[in-house]
Amino acid sequence: MLQALNEHGVTPDMIIGTSAGALNGAFLAADPFGGANQLSHLWPGFSRETFFPGSAWKSVRTLRTSKTYLFPNDELSEFINKHIPANTFEELEVPFVAMATDVDTRLSVALDTGDLRSALLASTAIPVIFPPVERDGRLLYDGGLVANLPIRQALKMNAASLVLLDCNAPGQRDPYPDSMSGVLEWTVRLMLRSQTTADLPYISETLPVLSLPAAPKGTVSPLDFDSSVELMAAAYQASRTFLTNVHVDAPRLYRADPIPPDVDDPTLSTDSDPSEGSTKFDRSSRRSGKGPRKADKGTGAPNRAGDDL
Repeated sequence: MLQALNEHGVTPDMIIGTSAGALNGAFLAADPFGGANQLSHLWPGFSRETFFPGSAWKSVRTLRTSKTYLFPNDELSEFINKHIPANTFEELEVPFVAMATDVDTRLSVALDTGDLRSALLASTAIPVIFPPVERDGRLLYDGGLVANLPIRQALKMNAASLVLLDCNAPGQRDPYPDSMSGVLEWTVRLMLRSQTTADLPYISETLPVLSLPAAPKGTVSPLDFDSSVELMAAAYQASRTFLTNVHVDAPRLYRADPIPPDVDDPTLSTDSDPSEGSTKFDRSSRRSGKGPRKADKGTGAPNRAGDDL
């Protein structure tokens, strides 16, 4: 997704990321021109052990000790320190926001100042998987709980237009789960997509919104990194085709996802008519500052359900 945007000359004026999308968003905010290419080479080298090390028995022992999580966030912290060349939000090249969830208020929290590492650890603190993170006197969990696709935050920041990178593959059907873990993953995806359904009506009629197509996930687990290359390639090709053919000429929602014939869901609607033929993405309007401004979420972490704006 990010690589396709980069090839079409779409660069962000601000980036808003949640969970794994916050990691990618911070990386892109540090290097808005070369970050997408670097990420495309970085993610395929990761495995489950990169972020979730140890055996199942070790995870059980961690849970018995911690009572609330299976893995410490040490490996994730090391990843941030090693790969993101900034210590604070103020050092980033592009304004960036990491979304988290306040444990006490159950509300979303926009983190955009101060220490970057703690903000990213909070935004990616998946309940049960990782421990919550204390920051500025608040206990925080993964932002995907309440703001997986942080459209409302982008509107609060007066975004002129949005580019949505939703890795939950909206508009695509998930295979019927045939295991306990499959049922849990299916449930999480349904909850995350329901957030998008609730948030899309908040998009102003005066706001152009591009929703990039994601790769079909099929039965791939969010914790499985083995299919990273295939998912990234599929998302890149789909996004590249979409951006080549789309023409942004009015405030509305632009998307390429197919509409299942028996589904009545506002997140599955499209404002383009295939019978009208393809039109080109207006690059001249982007250069003059009139094209889409990207508020980036789920920015292309290949297997995590997180998203970007």
